[in-house]
Amino acid sequence: MEPTKLAKWTMVRPLLMLCVLACVGVFGVGCTPDVSDKDIASIDLSAVRRMVQSEKPGSYKLVDARKSAEYRQGHLPGAISLPITAIPENAKLDPAIADSGSVVVYGANPGSGLARGVAKRIYLAGQKKVRLFEGGFDAWVAAGLPVEKPKDGSDEPAKP
Repeated sequence: MEPTKLAKWTMVRPLLMLCVLACVGVFGVGCTPDVSDKDIASIDLSAVRRMVQSEKPGSYKLVDARKSAEYRQGHLPGAISLPITAIPENAKLDPAIADSGSVVVYGANPGSGLARGVAKRIYLAGQKKVRLFEGGFDAWVAAGLPVEKPKDGSDEPAKP
């Protein structure tokens, strides 16, 4: 090859590779199905409070998406700890979550990407009645509502 053509090819080759990679990303070759934020309904503080105070146990499941250490320091009454690292993509859901009427996922605060990620993984695993409490633990505490701590230091909800 002539030196000028070789120089042009050297500059074009990385761009060509970048285009190929972009096309693979756009068309999703090898990717799992996406869940949009629109697939996950939101639930507000008053609705979560009503669930915790009045609804039948088993009709819903509260899922705390924060780190286990944060969960042990305090969580919404009856919540289970389920950090995103505990739910591999394409995982099967625990029957307690899969069989509940609905699942409410919360994180620390409205900006919790972890809570949104856990909600999406639960949705992908088959529980379509998953909702995101966007206010999270911070909104619950700010409203002066009760929190639980596990009695034995585990990640399981405290028993009444």
